Amino acid sequence: MECPCCSLMPYEICCGPLHAGDRVASSPQALMKSRFAAFALQKAQYIHDTYVQEERESHSVESIQKSLEGRIWTRLEISNVFVENPTLGWVEFVAFCTVMGREYALREKSAFRKDEEGWRYWNKRSVQKKS
Repeated sequence: MECPCCSLMPYEICCGPLHAGDRVASSPQALMKSRFAAFALQKAQYIHDTYVQEERESHSVESIQKSLEGRIWTRLEISNVFVENPTLGWVEFVAFCTVMGREYALREKSAFRKDEEGWRYWNKRSVQKKS
């Protein structure tokens, strides 16, 4: 199967090993792609585990799973990646999903922080509906 992160690579060599815990993301961009693939494949545990530690408490696996219901994540477009220093990076992207037959675009400039666990999703900047 082609990886849902839009890399055009097989899932088994792209995001699959990250989801299985066999490999960690090597960069903010790699983590962003693997998180998008996890949204597309409804892997709530992976999404939860890749938040920074202090944000995990407010994002339970159950609430993540519930938020995935009824959404079909279809496409990821990364427009910019900036690694500020060895422990802080930013990714600007648009993630497309379909809800009840309508396409939505989630636009973010997200921060990623590297800690003892590796790269983790830190926060988001903005959300917009596609016109």
